[in-house]
Amino acid sequence: MLEGQGFPACAHHLVGVAAASMQLAVAPGAIVDTAGAPPRVPAQLGRRRCLRQSLTRPVHPRQIRLGVGPELQQRQPEQQQQGLERPRESRPQMIIQQPSDITVAHLFEAYYDCRRGKRTTRSALAFEVALERNLMDLLAELRAGTWWPAPATVFAILRPKPREVWAAQFRDRIVHHLVYRAINPLFEPSFVADSCACIKGRGTLYAAGRLERHLRSATEGWSKPAFYLKTDIANFFGSIRHDVLFAMLVRRVKDPTMLELCHRLVFQDVRRDAIVQDSAGTLARVPPHKSLFQTPAGVGLPIGNLSSQFFANVYLDPIDQMVKRRLGLRYVRYVDDMVMVHQDPKVLLAAADAIRAHLAEIGLRLAEHKTFVAPVAKGIDFVGHVIRPYRRSARPKTHRTALARLTTMPREDLPESATSYLGLFRHSGSRAQIAAIARIAVQRRFRVDRELTKVVVKRRTSK
Repeated sequence: MLEGQGFPACAHHLVGVAAASMQLAVAPGAIVDTAGAPPRVPAQLGRRRCLRQSLTRPVHPRQIRLGVGPELQQRQPEQQQQGLERPRESRPQMIIQQPSDITVAHLFEAYYDCRRGKRTTRSALAFEVALERNLMDLLAELRAGTWWPAPATVFAILRPKPREVWAAQFRDRIVHHLVYRAINPLFEPSFVADSCACIKGRGTLYAAGRLERHLRSATEGWSKPAFYLKTDIANFFGSIRHDVLFAMLVRRVKDPTMLELCHRLVFQDVRRDAIVQDSAGTLARVPPHKSLFQTPAGVGLPIGNLSSQFFANVYLDPIDQMVKRRLGLRYVRYVDDMVMVHQDPKVLLAAADAIRAHLAEIGLRLAEHKTFVAPVAKGIDFVGHVIRPYRRSARPKTHRTALARLTTMPREDLPESATSYLGLFRHSGSRAQIAAIARIAVQRRFRVDRELTKVVVKRRTSK
C-alpha cells in the first residue's frame, strides 16, 4: 500500500548505515544501498546539516545484498545492469523487501509532518537530539510488530469550555502521521465536499464559505426566504464505539500492517497509566460526561490526536452520505457541528429525525438543546462566523474576547496575538473590528502597517 515519496535514494543509505551500526535485522533479499559513507562534513556544520546533506546527496548505483545465497548474488549484476539501462528518472524505485512495507522514507515524512509548527517544543527537541537512532528504533518496532502506544499525558483546557486533552508522546504522534498518510487516500476521495476539518484545505474558512454558498443558492441570491437546521452531536468523541469504528476501517484498509496499527490506536485504553497534569485542579472542572475516565470500556477517542480527528470523519461519513445523497439537502459539517438549509422547515425537521435514527445505530445522539430550525435571515453562527444576507462577520463574542485579551495581556505578547486577530477579522470582512484591534495596538505604543495586517514594534528614532 505504502509507496516511497521523497528521499528515494537516501532512505536506503540510512537503512544500510543503521543495519551496520545498530545491527538491525534485515530480511533476506533486502536491497541495501552501500555506495559509501557520506562525504565528511566539518564539525562546525552540526549533525542536522550533515543529515540534510546526506538526504540530498546523489547515491552511486552500486548495491549489495545482505544475507542471501550465492545463487541470488549471481543474479545481482544482471539486475544492476537492467536498472542502469534506463534513464535515472524512469528507474523503478527500490523497496526493501521486509515483512512490512514501512520504509525509512515513510518514517522521515511522518516525522517532518509531526514536527511542523512544533519543532521548538520540548518533546520535539528531545526526540531530535538523537533523531536517527530514535527513528531507527521506532522503525524496528514497527517492522517487528512490537510497537504499542505509550502512556499519554492528560490535562484540561478551559477555553472555550472545559474539556480533557490527551497528548500522545512525540514518537507515537509520528506513528499517527504515518498511519494517516497511508490510509487517508483510501477514504478522503469518497468524503463529500461539505465534510470539513482534518482535511487539507477544508478549515473553518472553507466551511464558512461553503455554507454561505449554500445559503445564496437556497435563497436564490437572498431574494427568497429559507430556513436552516443547526445541530451537533452530544459528547461526540467520548461516544465513539471502538468496534463500530474498526469495522468501518476494515472495509477499506487491506494492508495487514496498517490494519494492525489502526487496531492498536482505536482500541487503546488511554486511561491506563495516564500521566495526569493537573496542578491547577482544572480536570475537576470537566463535566463527568465529557471525561474519558467516566466512559465505559470500548467507547471514546482521546481529543488531541491526529488519528482521532481522522477517525471522526470516517465515523460520520455515512451520515454525510445519507444527508447529501438520500435526503438531497444543502449541508455542511465541521467535526460534529452540522447545518442544513432548505426552503421548507418541515423537510428540515424530517431530516433531523432521520439523522437521529442513523446516529442511534452507531451509538451517537444529537444534542437536543442545540438542535433548532430558524430563518436564515436572522444569521447563522457557525465555525466562529455569523453569516447573514450579503455579509459575513466574525462572532461578536470573539471580538469581545479579543479586545479584553489585548488590553490586559503582557506587552511583549501583544504583536503576535494582535496580528493573529487581524488576520481572523480580515477574512470575515469586519472592518470595524479590525479598526478596534489596531487602535488598541497603537494605544499600547505599537505600530500597525498601512494595510492593517500586521502589528510591529515601533522603531526608536535616534536623537
